[in-house]
Amino acid sequence: MLKTIRTIRRNVISEAPMPLSVLANITGRCNLHCEFCEKGQAPTVGKSGELSLEAVKGLVDLAERFDCALFFSGGEPFLHRQIWDILAYCHSQGRRVNIATNATCFESLTREQFELLGSAIGVISVSIDSATPARHDSIRGKAGSFARALRFIQNPARPCRVAISSVLKPDLTEAEGLIALADKLNCPLNFQPIQFGSNYPNTPALASKKGVKLTMDSNPAMERQLRELHRRARKHGVATNLGLVRQFFSTYCSLANSQKFFGDQVLSRFLCVAPLVQITVDENGLLCPCALLPGQAEAAEGDLYESWRLQALDYRQAWLAGCRQDICRSCTCHFAENFRSSILAYPWANRQKIPWLIAYYAGRLYHKAGRKI
Repeated sequence: MLKTIRTIRRNVISEAPMPLSVLANITGRCNLHCEFCEKGQAPTVGKSGELSLEAVKGLVDLAERFDCALFFSGGEPFLHRQIWDILAYCHSQGRRVNIATNATCFESLTREQFELLGSAIGVISVSIDSATPARHDSIRGKAGSFARALRFIQNPARPCRVAISSVLKPDLTEAEGLIALADKLNCPLNFQPIQFGSNYPNTPALASKKGVKLTMDSNPAMERQLRELHRRARKHGVATNLGLVRQFFSTYCSLANSQKFFGDQVLSRFLCVAPLVQITVDENGLLCPCALLPGQAEAAEGDLYESWRLQALDYRQAWLAGCRQDICRSCTCHFAENFRSSILAYPWANRQKIPWLIAYYAGRLYHKAGRKI
């Protein structure tokens, strides 16, 4: 925690920023057709790319070099043709990876593969968008996907930790059921607010996202609902990120598809730190400022850290000069982290939120002590 705080404050001003994480979209392939995903709704979009084994090994080595967190995403990571070789390499290097998955590819694992999940993976983040099986399957575009995910999570021999990840929509209809499900499964629950822009660079956003228009009149009711959901999760001992989401979700939704940058409406001084603390490589091997902005440089060319450092400094200079990409105006991809980080980077400007931040980190320490709040 202290390392994170020091690194964020350093990277805001340093000419030699240090990464806190490496994110690799190792494959563009996916076996589902999620209703909110551009790749899921357009099967030919961005699904041909896949990082080579050697390229992924290089990213694992980079995470080892800087002792930072390692994340694999996609597409569906477990559709990568050499995923088990990749995990074996992570294990051989002593570097655990956190993976986002739909958990539909675990039906016929060998004993060695099952054990590798435990030795190479820190946390598997399983996507579940409704506690109602039929509704989840409808959202994800494939019958039986809920049952497969639950079989993996509930397997008593499961060798790795699991968290549930769910897309949070403005109507909040699925949230209460998901909290109850997380309580039943004894899993943490992370809500990712729906992205009103595209989830992938150079890909048009779905028409269903572009059509969302809400008004500020909906804010009080939404905030009351979020407060109640957070209270319920705490009562049942379910660890969630609702304490963070409550700080910005209603404002975010009310400014959907507008030209206003909602981050500036939430904090007096806001900074997206993702390009300053995370090395992101897409399935085509491009070094990207973040998961939503297009890559410019081949990650395999030269010193990847140096390429990232120069890209991060260019981004920081442009941001501080007031330049914003259109996708940034309606983006929550890293907003929970950015909310905390902006307070840490600019404590005086955002001093009204410091009591909240202190309470947040106190809660984190409380959880790490093995208690429930």
